[in-house]
Amino acid sequence: TGVFEFRYHHNGMHNVLAISEPFEIQISRFSEDDLDLVEPMNQSLSASQNEDMIRKAIERALLPVVGNCFDRDPNIAPSTAQETFGGLVERDGKYARRVVYAIQQMFGIEFAPQVVKADGKIENLAWRIWEAKKVLVSLSSL
Repeated sequence: TGVFEFRYHHNGMHNVLAISEPFEIQISRFSEDDLDLVEPMNQSLSASQNEDMIRKAIERALLPVVGNCFDRDPNIAPSTAQETFGGLVERDGKYARRVVYAIQQMFGIEFAPQVVKADGKIENLAWRIWEAKKVLVSLSSL
């Protein structure tokens, strides 16, 4: 996240021939309010069904972000929440570090890159994020 600009350097040298307008890149925060609204709106659903809906919402939010973290490379980026990450993710830690950064920005939770590698797919990450959120909420009420 941050404000950036593109610079065109002539012939790989320091001479800058063009500079773009500044642009901002940001990761949208997954709203805690959205999670709180799920339960009251669906009082006829069981707690298990509500949790499934919440995890699906987390999966939907993560899928495009994880794809971007994996350079939108179809060989490693999942196209569904159930698809496992490509093997390159295990060999090259930069992809896992990107996902960890995105999760921290979106959900306010810090995981180690090894968590991304171990979970291996968005579906598992969504479960882990939701479980962490529940623990953090219960601890904050102490």
